[in-house]
Amino acid sequence: MVAIWTICAWCGSGLLVFYSLMQLTWLIELYRRYQQPVELKGPYLKSAVALTLRGADPFLRNCLAGLMSQDHPDYCIVVMIDSTEDPATGLVKQILKDYPSDKVLVRYVTAPRMTCSLKMEALIQIVEQLDPSYEAVVICDADTIPHSSWLRELVGVLNDPHIGVASGIRWYMPMDKAWGSLVRHVWNFGATLQMSAFDIGWGGSLAIRRKSMQQINLLDQWGQAMFEDTLTVSRHLDSNWKLAFVPTATMINRESIDLRSCISFITRQLLNAWLYHKNWKCVIGSATLVAIALTLSFLLVGAGAIIGSPSIVMIAALAILFYAGTNIVSVVSLERQIRRLMRTRSDSPSPIPLRIFAAAALTQFVYLYCIYRALRTRSLEWRGLKYEIAGPWQVRLLEYKPYIPHTMVDSVVSL
Repeated sequence: MVAIWTICAWCGSGLLVFYSLMQLTWLIELYRRYQQPVELKGPYLKSAVALTLRGADPFLRNCLAGLMSQDHPDYCIVVMIDSTEDPATGLVKQILKDYPSDKVLVRYVTAPRMTCSLKMEALIQIVEQLDPSYEAVVICDADTIPHSSWLRELVGVLNDPHIGVASGIRWYMPMDKAWGSLVRHVWNFGATLQMSAFDIGWGGSLAIRRKSMQQINLLDQWGQAMFEDTLTVSRHLDSNWKLAFVPTATMINRESIDLRSCISFITRQLLNAWLYHKNWKCVIGSATLVAIALTLSFLLVGAGAIIGSPSIVMIAALAILFYAGTNIVSVVSLERQIRRLMRTRSDSPSPIPLRIFAAAALTQFVYLYCIYRALRTRSLEWRGLKYEIAGPWQVRLLEYKPYIPHTMVDSVVSL
């Protein structure tokens, strides 16, 4: 019996150590990208920023103000709102009244098709209505606050004719200490490394060359899909276009979220990878193995103590300490890099609470549960709409209805 426990201890410990080293490798590569300055030299592609709205996101005012303050020489902002009844309608009108801008075009989704998500429909309508002179489409989510050089940083890398799509990086820095906010913050660290390692773009900050969109018939694929970012990058890579990550285009999200909503959010991100990433087994499998290995190691520490085997306790405990240590080093290193970047933008970082360590432990179990949920998902409710998902290209919107807010307009809680 002791021999079996010892073998289990060595297997679990080996998986933890291996994943820790893999994660350090991903961190070094991402950190190297942060050290490479982006050369902001023109000419810049004429760009249209696509901002799709269903509901008034907590930082929408800041987002739109940031978009209107870009130093890109030739761009417009197309705000596609779900309906005239949407809570975002009044807020956008008020923002444009306070800060008039000829760069902003406000439109509304018309006759949404039932074969894709409403966000995909909004993006399709934006692109279809664009003047042919626009050379790049840049997707921005309403939960981010773009700094003044964000658009130039993203579009600038498209001067390389081999690059079809450029992605910024998402970083959560909540202002509160809610468990959901902290778990999402910790989860996003691992997700950021995986996105860098497996070439997964982020739709909240994504620049797409118009020419490449047309060559790969991207709009036809959007018209049958649930999510845009992983699909868009994957199709570009399959067609020999390159993806460029732009770490200086890191976008800070300060929204709060409760644990239940956080679980739904992480489940959607994993579902996105499962549906549209060709290496989804590596993405999800690596996280599953490490969660199982970590749980097994904790159990082995207890089992070793019960059966009186110091070697089992030592093997499992050392693996846990090594995994925890490398994660702390990795998180602190990347956090410092991002905070340094924020200070160059005169943005004040939020303090990190001590309970983040407890949230890190909780995240391992939440992540495992979200993986289980994502792989079993056949229907999804997202911003008040229900979808059936029978496969990557078998998406059906069951019924359209205007968005009904569940939070106060001035709340900082994620929609």
